[in-house]
Amino acid sequence: MFSVVPGPHGARVSFGMVSAVGRPFRGPRGRLVTGAIEHTAPLPRGASGSPLFDSVGRLVGLNTHRVGDGFYLALAADGDLRQRLDALAAGQAPLHRHLGIAVAPAPVARRLRRSVGLPERDGLLVRAVEPSGPAATAGIETGDLLVRAGDRDLATPDDLHAALDALDRDGAVSIAIVAMRGADERTVTVSFTPPAA
Repeated sequence: MFSVVPGPHGARVSFGMVSAVGRPFRGPRGRLVTGAIEHTAPLPRGASGSPLFDSVGRLVGLNTHRVGDGFYLALAADGDLRQRLDALAAGQAPLHRHLGIAVAPAPVARRLRRSVGLPERDGLLVRAVEPSGPAATAGIETGDLLVRAGDRDLATPDDLHAALDALDRDGAVSIAIVAMRGADERTVTVSFTPPAA
C-alpha cells in the first residue's frame, strides 16, 4: 500500500499497511461516512485528496485525514465514489440534499413524550423548519416526530441521512410523522428538485 502526494519538488511516495477496512468516521459537517480504509502510509499536512494505491499500482482510495498516531483514513475507491467523480468530471455539482429542518435525537423525543403521558417512540423531533424548504413545502412542522423515511425507521440523524443519500438525484421520499402530543401517524412526500444546470 502506498500514497502519492504531489509537491513543489515532485511527488512524494510513502508506504504502509492496511490496518482496517470498512471504518466509519464523521465528516466535517458531522455526517457519518462508512467504508473507509485505515492505513499507515504517512501523509504530510495538506495531503487530503491524494491517492492511495495497492502494491501493484491500482487506485484503492482517496486519503482524507489522520485518525491517530500513525493511522490515516482513505475513502474507498468503490463504485459510489467513481460515480461521484464521473459526475464532477461531467460538470454536475455535488448533491447535498437536505430537508431544511433541525432535529433532536430519539432520547429527547422519548423523554418529552413520557413527560406528557404518551408512550415512548423512537424518532427525530423537529425543532425548526426552514421556511420554503422541502420539508415545509411537504407540510412538516416544528414539533413533528419523524419516525420513518422510505422503508427506514428513524432512530438517529444518520438514519435520515442514509435514507436521503439512497434517493435518485431528483427523487422524492415518503416520511411517516407522528404529532409530538399524539399517536396517529401520517405520511407526507418530500420532493427534491434537481439543481439548475
